[in-house]
Amino acid sequence: MKRFLSRLAAVGAAAVLALGCSSAFAAEETASVIGVQLDGQPLAFTDAVPVLKNDRTFLPFRAVFEALGAEVGYDNGVVTATRDGKTITMTLGSTQASVTENGVTTPLVMDVAPYLDDATWRTYVPVRFAAQALDCTVGWDQANRTAIIVDTDKLVAQAAQGKSFTYLEKFNNYAKKYSQGIWDCDLTMDGSMSMLGLNMPLSVTAQGATEGTSKVEMAMNMKLDMTQLAAMTEQDAGEAGVPDAQATAAEQAMLESLKDQGMNMQLRGDLDKGTLYMNMSGAALESAGLDPNAWYSMDMNALLAGSGMDMSQLIKQSGGMDYETIAKAFLNALTLNTVSSEDYGVSYEVFKSSAENLASALSDAGFIQDGDKYVSSIDGGLNKMELALTMKDGAVTAYDMIVNMTISEQSMAASALVVMSVDEKDQMSGKMQMTSSIAQDGLAIPLIDMDLTFSGGYAKGAAAPVTEPPAGAAIVDLTDPEQVNGLLGISPLE
Repeated sequence: MKRFLSRLAAVGAAAVLALGCSSAFAAEETASVIGVQLDGQPLAFTDAVPVLKNDRTFLPFRAVFEALGAEVGYDNGVVTATRDGKTITMTLGSTQASVTENGVTTPLVMDVAPYLDDATWRTYVPVRFAAQALDCTVGWDQANRTAIIVDTDKLVAQAAQGKSFTYLEKFNNYAKKYSQGIWDCDLTMDGSMSMLGLNMPLSVTAQGATEGTSKVEMAMNMKLDMTQLAAMTEQDAGEAGVPDAQATAAEQAMLESLKDQGMNMQLRGDLDKGTLYMNMSGAALESAGLDPNAWYSMDMNALLAGSGMDMSQLIKQSGGMDYETIAKAFLNALTLNTVSSEDYGVSYEVFKSSAENLASALSDAGFIQDGDKYVSSIDGGLNKMELALTMKDGAVTAYDMIVNMTISEQSMAASALVVMSVDEKDQMSGKMQMTSSIAQDGLAIPLIDMDLTFSGGYAKGAAAPVTEPPAGAAIVDLTDPEQVNGLLGISPLE
């Protein structure tokens, strides 16, 4: 059973890495024509055309960046593109790139490198990175073999013309207080998680501190009841004739410990540096061979490689609740297609109308007064949000938010509902529900579902969070496959 638990963890880690690192452009390399649609119109190419290489879509560098309104440059293998004060720099044959904005240069890592085509002597760049680095949304229509690019910045700006956003600006000022100075925080969650239809009740408690938008230190305990999963594993093993199908007394004790005592986790990090550290301990984990003194590091920039984003950009976006931040978050969550489909994606026309609906809902005209609250219903197509602001003396003092998001990508579907309230004493409560499934032979097979309620709050703190592991601690890099395999006891030949 211990081997099964290790395998289960390996499968889970592989699934996360696959979902996080795979590209929407994965396809078999072929000589067929690749189309490109920019803001709803086909993009024409002359002597150099889009290609599939290493399961990624590449576009001619100059053609795609100039079509996006950027000034391009080339010097001894280094290519640059500048638009609206932002400069993207890439080097042929290297996955290292950088973004310079407001005098600050941020290094990025792409999952594939740009290259020089020997036949056309044209420089090719990965379309996803190139477009997202300039704040565009990217999609892929497999049926029509078409890469879809939408200049989200331009759409958001156009939709905002002639509108005022003073209520949202007040909300933004309110939200910023939690990203200024030191805050102590606590959180309690109760509910259940199910995997492949097997229910696993869980509870989580957490206490810690934050400083600014990036520094965090948290101590957590999670109790998880895996009784159903263990019973199914033993049944499957028994039916397969595996000798050790019955759980040993030690394994039963491990499951009981996970259910009653739980596992302890410490989280530390400075997200401006891009690295999070985690320590895990508890009888259940230690009986499975986990070192309670080890710390596990996650390079968040490496996990975001190829996306055109880095942690500092995400932190910058998460630190504000202004019109552009909310609108881009909703729009970037949409899946693009050349035509709208109930099963997969929305067209440019629907994407554009969603931007216009968002601007109207988030503007002052979109908020309807109800006593001391101002309520806006935001329709972003598949993603919806209701925001109620409590106002006193012209300032936001509390809020209620309901977010409902749906993702549909061919055979996979997921939906999430988040309900959250923060009162005038900085105390929060709410719930989170998520369902996911995969279609097979006309049936929807459940994957991972969650149903949680939570409560907690913030209080002004004095002690700054510790952001690094203790001196001399052993550190395992979770973005290094060899170290992960070693942790799970998997040899390269298995």
